[in-house]
Amino acid sequence: MHPQHPPVVPIPQDPFIPRRRLQRIIRLFPGGQFARYVCVGVFNTIFGYMNFAVILALLNMALPVRFLYLTVVLASILSVPLNISVACAITLYEAYRQKLAAGQYEQPGLDGSFNDLIGASKQRLRHGET
Repeated sequence: MHPQHPPVVPIPQDPFIPRRRLQRIIRLFPGGQFARYVCVGVFNTIFGYMNFAVILALLNMALPVRFLYLTVVLASILSVPLNISVACAITLYEAYRQKLAAGQYEQPGLDGSFNDLIGASKQRLRHGET
């Protein structure tokens, strides 16, 4: 049985994946970069939780049971600096790797005119000019 007119509400081909929104987000990044960002985020999350769990286990072995609340607070305080440092290091490495792949570190960053400007400023400072 086929209707004479199309349905009022169009039926999507795949109702579980909003293709238009997802494609707009993915098109913002160069090929493969979106997947790398997701992988870095997943690694940082897993590392953070595992670091907290290890510190919590060590504190539970070191402190008596009556200080259970204290161990949770201490594990949180002690794990945060390491988690932030590792996340920052991985993000900086990924940025360095992408710039190196793009050839941005092969070119010298400062040209001769900048060095001339610095030299002129040093001479003025030597002669007492401001």
